[in-house]
Amino acid sequence: MKLISQVIVTSKIEETIAMLEAQKTNERIVKVLEEEKTFSVDNAKEVIAKAYMASEETTVIILSAKVFSPIVQNKLLKVIEEPPKNKEFILITQSKSTI
Repeated sequence: MKLISQVIVTSKIEETIAMLEAQKTNERIVKVLEEEKTFSVDNAKEVIAKAYMASEETTVIILSAKVFSPIVQNKLLKVIEEPPKNKEFILITQSKSTI
């Protein structure tokens, strides 16, 4: 199954990531995980840099954290709303209120 951009709210983050990896077809997966704390501005910069790396194959960027602060949300907004060619984003968090 082709992975597409989505938001997943779950308390079983590791299991969800494993399920996504099992479902992928030929997509490349890049994970940026902060399971124990808030997604940092440095994490956001890393995601943006990875998103703009040229690639002919589809790259799925998985972002996971307990909290995405408003500053981080603002940094990621453009790249998630208007992703570069061949990029998909999957956000995983434990609560809808954290994004």
